Amino acid sequence: MGWREVVVVGRRVYREAVDDRLTGLAAEVAFFGVLSLFPGLLMLAAALGSLDSLVGSKIATTTEREILRFLDLILTDQAGGAVDAVARLFDRDNSGVLTIASLVALLVLSRGFSAVLRALNLAYDVREGRPWWKVRLWSLALAVGSTLIAAVVLAMIVVGPLFGQGREVASLFGLGRGFGFIWRWLRWPLVFALLIAWATTLFYIGP
Repeated sequence: MGWREVVVVGRRVYREAVDDRLTGLAAEVAFFGVLSLFPGLLMLAAALGSLDSLVGSKIATTTEREILRFLDLILTDQAGGAVDAVARLFDRDNSGVLTIASLVALLVLSRGFSAVLRALNLAYDVREGRPWWKVRLWSLALAVGSTLIAAVVLAMIVVGPLFGQGREVASLFGLGRGFGFIWRWLRWPLVFALLIAWATTLFYIGP
């Protein structure tokens, strides 16, 4: 490809980006994503506050400590208050906080996915033919699905190594030794396949 073709392609990309409001849609999605971060953390912390009744106090304590370390790493010192709030929620039953945080997080995430659906329509030059209420329902469904996928991926990546490569999980639920091997070697391929499947679902529903 010569330099003239590169210039032509660059102009086409720029023109399409301007016509599709690329930066505006990206800012809208990023805004709602950041806005949903703190209620999402509250939802996670409130849910994990009762984790010891499911998997035992030892695993729950280790899991909570590792999650707090992970949050402190990605949020940096400027968001120490958020990490402290999450840490306090680990220490008590928070069914009310869990309900409110879940509703707020899902509402904000659904707004973000509405922007994602509009962006996909523009990217594929498709005119939206669905009524607004159906778009909002799809956005809410995508928000719920993304929350579940994020919880599973977080458990497999962050929490997974804490379970002794599957030995403690197998012992807890009465599973055989083969589970430890599967947990160790198939965890990452499963995470990758899960993310690909969810991205495929999003692109199927979106345009």
